Amino acid sequence: MHIEQCSKLETVDPKQWNALTSHPLLSHTFLAGLEKHGCVGGNSGWRPAHLLAKDGDKIVGALPRYYKEHSWGEFVFDHAWANASHQAGLHYYPKTIVAIPFTPHPGQRILTSDTAVATALLEADWQDTQSSSSHFLFIDEADKPALTDQGYLLRRGCQYHWRNHGYNNFDDFLASLTASRRKKIKRERRRVIEADITIDRLHGHQVPPHLWPEIYALYANGFLIRGNSPYYQPEFLSDVCPALAEQCLLVLCWKNNELVACAIMFSDSHGLYGRHWGAKDDFHSLHFEACFYQGIDYAIEQGLQVFEPGAQGEHKIARGFEPTATWSAHKMRHAGLHTAVANFVKQEAGHMELWQGELSEHLPFKQSNANS
Repeated sequence: MHIEQCSKLETVDPKQWNALTSHPLLSHTFLAGLEKHGCVGGNSGWRPAHLLAKDGDKIVGALPRYYKEHSWGEFVFDHAWANASHQAGLHYYPKTIVAIPFTPHPGQRILTSDTAVATALLEADWQDTQSSSSHFLFIDEADKPALTDQGYLLRRGCQYHWRNHGYNNFDDFLASLTASRRKKIKRERRRVIEADITIDRLHGHQVPPHLWPEIYALYANGFLIRGNSPYYQPEFLSDVCPALAEQCLLVLCWKNNELVACAIMFSDSHGLYGRHWGAKDDFHSLHFEACFYQGIDYAIEQGLQVFEPGAQGEHKIARGFEPTATWSAHKMRHAGLHTAVANFVKQEAGHMELWQGELSEHLPFKQSNANS
């Protein structure tokens, strides 16, 4: 076995890469698409540096890895660490991260089930002294042992995930909620209907080609109204979403035959991963309908176990999304900075655990469901 570094995923056999993971946002189609369309690479501050573990010509493990020149688009915030480094006269960038660019969904980041391969990949990552530090973002439980064995610090976060407790349909889900919350959700859904907005759910390959410019404009508007630049370039969605076919879901919202809003989601056999939302105007309750309720309905219909609508948003709790711990792993080359970060994440973890417990007390489920 040997380790290779790859700066262009297009040079990697898609079948071999996809054999390592079933997650659509880790697929060769998605990650290579980011590179192809300039969403990463160039002057983006994301420089692909994937690590491949090979047994002969066969890929037996990988790290989706990038050199970073900033901390934007990560959703695990380390700006304070960077500022402390600079104040101490240390260089914080470039750093390396193992992550899905612009995507806060937890999952496997060490793409192998072989412990020896995982160790070899982590050692190769750390031997790369071009970076000040190494960061694995939104890892799953399976990644933790290998990372902690290599001296990584675990940092706790919190997201809000909907879980399928055996619901047969959306009304079944509503029946698990308290009467007051059930009434409010029904009212929110009714407001969308009363506004004469109709909704289509289409998979990526079902979207008519002429709609992609409009979809991209809506997606980009979600960033521009906040003074930010879109993560994706214009051709990315129209290329990657159809290629992902049924692993990509678009919720399209129409008023008077005009496309006025859309939500973009991705899925695998386990879960649905909500990612992007955009609208031409502020329609009452439409964000909740397109980004939450349509996703819940789809997840139940498809028998999916979890729906992750993205980072942040305590308002999700009232709509049945449960506070859920997330984890990242960090290792600094400078001993003093590593010690400072260790102290920080230890204190932060205690606060996050208490906060998650407090949030859980506000779940809208009936008492019998809350205790199940």
